[in-house]
Amino acid sequence: MAIEHKFLSELSELESNQMFCGESLYKESNLLIIGSFNPDNKSCLKKNGSDWFYGRTKNFFWEYLPGGMTGENLHIKNGGEADLWKSYCKENKVIIVDLIKKIEDNVPLKDFSDKELDNRIEEGYQNVDLFDFKKAFEDIQFKKVIYTRKGWDPKKNKDISKLIKIKDSANSILIENKIIKDYTGIKYCPAPWQKRSTTKAQWFEAINQ
Repeated sequence: MAIEHKFLSELSELESNQMFCGESLYKESNLLIIGSFNPDNKSCLKKNGSDWFYGRTKNFFWEYLPGGMTGENLHIKNGGEADLWKSYCKENKVIIVDLIKKIEDNVPLKDFSDKELDNRIEEGYQNVDLFDFKKAFEDIQFKKVIYTRKGWDPKKNKDISKLIKIKDSANSILIENKIIKDYTGIKYCPAPWQKRSTTKAQWFEAINQ
């Protein structure tokens, strides 16, 4: 059994054809959003009701991101907003991915936490299928990269040390392959499921500074 990403086909389409939301990537794109992992319903004991990336009612990504970019609020209301979110990404040259596509493990995740995810990754990383940034974004450049985690500090979060190393490796690939100009273009935001004015302000700052 494999613990699989709910939107694995979309991540694979990026790697294989450099396409997102049914369209080819722009050579000069705007934002690359990076998260950790989004399990499908067979891979997690907690139901994943998201129609698309960050599409749960308790996640405010679709308030914070559009709010910082264009002043809009696209937070989920009654469901069925996936097409709206995809259109927004295409219009504003935003690409959304996660670090991990699949984990070979026979036991479903208990929940969506990074700690639970990190516990399933073997020390040698041999059971993890990572997103291929180099292949997906060859000859593509982004103005900015935003991680949907602010607390990925190895000194403060020793219980997710493997995820942090995967993140660091991804950053090296982004820089070495000129997908992003330099490390100043990589920003870290608080997790968007925090409904706080300070969280919203930090997302706005990361997008616009």
